[in-house]
Amino acid sequence: MKKKISNLFSLALSLVLTLSLAVPAFAYEDTDPPQWEQLGYSSLEEMLTDCGMTEEEYYDLAAYYVEEEKSQQEWEAACLEWLAAHPEEAAAFDQNVYFEDSYFWYDSPEEYMEAYGITELEFRQQMLNYWAGEQMEQEKFQNELDAFIADHPKEYAAFDPYIYFAQEYSWYASPEEYMKGMDMTQEEFRREMLSSWMYDFQYMEQQKALYGGMADGLNVMVNGVCIPFPDARPEITNDRTMVPLAAAMEHLGAEVSYDQATHTAVVSMDGFSFSHAIGTNVLDLPDGSTFTMDTDSYVKEGRTMVPIAFFAQYLGYEVYWDADYYTAVLLDREEAVALIDEQFTLFNRILYTLSGADQRKEGQSLKTTCDMEMVLTVLDSLHGDKTYSMSMDSISLANESAVQDTYTMDLTDLMDLILDMTGSYSDPEELAELEAYRPLLADLTFDIRMDLEGEYLYLHSPLFAELELVEDPDTWVAVSLYGLNEAANLAPDEFTLGNLLVTLEAADPTDAFHLWNNITGPAAQLAEYVGDDCFTKSGSSYVVEWDLMEGSYYAYKDETFTVQLKITPSGSKSCTYSLTMDAAADGAALDILLSGSSGKINMDMDLHIKNMLKATLELTCRITSTTQKPQPQPPAGSKIEYINDFSDAVLGW
Repeated sequence: MKKKISNLFSLALSLVLTLSLAVPAFAYEDTDPPQWEQLGYSSLEEMLTDCGMTEEEYYDLAAYYVEEEKSQQEWEAACLEWLAAHPEEAAAFDQNVYFEDSYFWYDSPEEYMEAYGITELEFRQQMLNYWAGEQMEQEKFQNELDAFIADHPKEYAAFDPYIYFAQEYSWYASPEEYMKGMDMTQEEFRREMLSSWMYDFQYMEQQKALYGGMADGLNVMVNGVCIPFPDARPEITNDRTMVPLAAAMEHLGAEVSYDQATHTAVVSMDGFSFSHAIGTNVLDLPDGSTFTMDTDSYVKEGRTMVPIAFFAQYLGYEVYWDADYYTAVLLDREEAVALIDEQFTLFNRILYTLSGADQRKEGQSLKTTCDMEMVLTVLDSLHGDKTYSMSMDSISLANESAVQDTYTMDLTDLMDLILDMTGSYSDPEELAELEAYRPLLADLTFDIRMDLEGEYLYLHSPLFAELELVEDPDTWVAVSLYGLNEAANLAPDEFTLGNLLVTLEAADPTDAFHLWNNITGPAAQLAEYVGDDCFTKSGSSYVVEWDLMEGSYYAYKDETFTVQLKITPSGSKSCTYSLTMDAAADGAALDILLSGSSGKINMDMDLHIKNMLKATLELTCRITSTTQKPQPQPPAGSKIEYINDFSDAVLGW
């Protein structure tokens, strides 16, 4: 009986709402945003001061909320229109069942109504609108899906939700685990995977078109732009990307000439050339040697089809394959590096100086020694101030094949700080367990070894066993460098921002299609802060300053946060530099000075929070050459535990 009454009420309500469409009650009127009087202020200035914003920011925010109200009204009108077109479905709707399914964390509709301060009539209307909105979204998706299937029948027929799930949701053990956690049926699972795949597919089509490629079929991309092929298209033959020779090579900047008598093509670029007998798998190189490819070229529709990877590599390009975008991606590393570095000639002097290049000698290693000391004083006018000191020393050896770092720390006072901040432990067992760490903290060591040739990073510390990350305190943990070895092994002349960005991104790209953008995009963002155009010449130096609070919505009148970077060139590539940071707010101040020159790095930090604490930090590093050689691996006979997934190493193995 209750359900019958509920259905009748839903029908009556839908009819009332339908009739209301004829009344302009829901029409949006472009009114001014609320003024300060309506918000309880006596003046505009009082309101702006209290809110910490400018007049322009206030009206922008107010306009946003007005626009949001307009969108809400338009959505409600759309719901009413849908309900008017579906009276039978509206009549069958049960708001109580819908509420139980959608808002199960509430004990009852009454609790929900009380939480939002709405009446039962408003509750019923709200549930009906939400349900109608969901129905509209489902209809919209079905229409999109039908149109997609009509345009891509082969791709839709080949779609497998379980294969897609394995690719995109690899952190789940199985689809069943996902369905159980999300409380969904197999049909709901398939629909969700299909929806996600369809939108991914459409996005990739848009991206391929955006970068000049064909939305459908195989593409070849060079430095972020797809090669246009006016007639013959690339294709996959014997698992190799085959392209029309002339169109591809000319786009790369090479010239192609043909000798019809010998059926040979000659590719020339920047004074370098090689020839290829069409129909074979051999490249004839300038020094008289030959290179054998793993597939033959051939002629199709009057075009010579060649494997792009082999030809591009001999012209100096790196070649990647993006299976998702069905695209062969070519990268000119030298062009990318040059494009970036021409914007950072000043900043690259800092990197060159940090690399210790001026200290490096032929056949020797670089030795970096660092000393750091931190002093923290907790201010207490009632019981007396307490001071805690912590220190760290490190020695690093590095050459072209290995890096060896040793860190030694005295964190004894950290134990006292923890006890003083948390209060004394009343449980003797808990106190004894905590005190057991004191000897470890008094002489805590971390050993790091990087095998740049074997591409592994080895970590060791007795703390690992104490934290139960490993069982044996003598165990070393090994993590794959995942291409970081290439960045660590850059020669001094190569230690530039361009080389760092290209090396790190190109080592093992997970998104080869956007490789060029993923390299140049961060560079463009950095150029807004430390690019050459940001600096102002001051005598023999160059200075850039940033006011990090300027224009900030959260900035208050008495807050400052300024950073200044000063670079004074010395020699052809090095410099002296200083980075100063001054921050102040009500009752707090932070000052940092980082400076360096050839073989030297110094940092001083002072933090003062009124009536709470003072902290100072001093860091000194020196870089010299040495005949000592770094050890790339743990000592012979050491126990090693390999971590395959780097995220496991970060999150805790």
